[in-house]
Amino acid sequence: MSQIELFQDDASLEPVVVHEIDLFDPEVVRAARFFSGDRDAIERDKKIAEQLISSGHRRRLVTPTVQVERSIRDLGEEFPNMVEVANYLADEALLARNVRQPYQPMPCLLIGPPGMGKTEFTSRFADAIGVGEPLEISFETAQTVSQLAGSERHWGNSAPGRLFSTLANGPVASPVVLLEELDKASRTHGDPTAPLLSLLEQRTASRWHDLCCDWLPMNASRVIWLGSANERDGIPAPVLSRFQVFEIRPLADEDLLRIAHKLFAKLNESHALGFSTMTKNFADALVTAYKSPRELRQAIRRAAVSAMRSNRRELIPADVPTAKHHQLQPAQRIGFI
Repeated sequence: MSQIELFQDDASLEPVVVHEIDLFDPEVVRAARFFSGDRDAIERDKKIAEQLISSGHRRRLVTPTVQVERSIRDLGEEFPNMVEVANYLADEALLARNVRQPYQPMPCLLIGPPGMGKTEFTSRFADAIGVGEPLEISFETAQTVSQLAGSERHWGNSAPGRLFSTLANGPVASPVVLLEELDKASRTHGDPTAPLLSLLEQRTASRWHDLCCDWLPMNASRVIWLGSANERDGIPAPVLSRFQVFEIRPLADEDLLRIAHKLFAKLNESHALGFSTMTKNFADALVTAYKSPRELRQAIRRAAVSAMRSNRRELIPADVPTAKHHQLQPAQRIGFI
């Protein structure tokens, strides 16, 4: 790891060190000789090597500025049921800044019912630390291992996994990776969580091998990991032990009301709908019927459509979709949705 420059943190007026690491050894790539496998495999390996040299081997890490810490901590206001997670992640930024190290929180696992905002929280967290959209890998699918760690080279359609591609093609060595539905991993054809045993440990992750590119050690030790699950059952104990675990509680009605107002204001502004302020009667009816941020977001959109059909620019309790009607809507695309 090296320090590449100094700049001033506007929030604290303190100089900040920016760090970079070597993602891989470029000499290993240049010295690679591809003779094994069929012609397609050799051409694939050569193309990957050329792309790696072209993109370069240096990547920046996340700098834990005062503004980064504040942005993470503010997520506790936006996601009141995840304030403990937000404070932990912000405290890790505070600690890293004080010891002048890059940001590297322990892997976090968010356990709670579906629809509580775990995916949205992860996206907002990635934005707060300046690394772009998170890489999302679902453990509900049969292709989880190949998505995460690539497919073995002897297969004709072998390809690097999404983690390798994200690191090789992205600007940072610290992307946020969301491991979704960890408790639903199928073990019919092996354990798809097995690659995590090495990836979630910094020592072994520093020389990680994608199955398709087993000739090149990749430094994945600076990846920032978040996982989601509905319950602990189904997650192997060795994997679970590598996470800082947070239980995500259902939202209280006052939290739901605050979130509903924010979602309504965001929808109203982003689509220039011209609606008046959300009324108390509508808001109360909304949070009585729906109890998660995901459901609220969808219900507010359906309610807006209902009001527009009646040529109104005010939402009323009758616009709140019934549960049956609401469940049928995700497959449809109407107007601004």
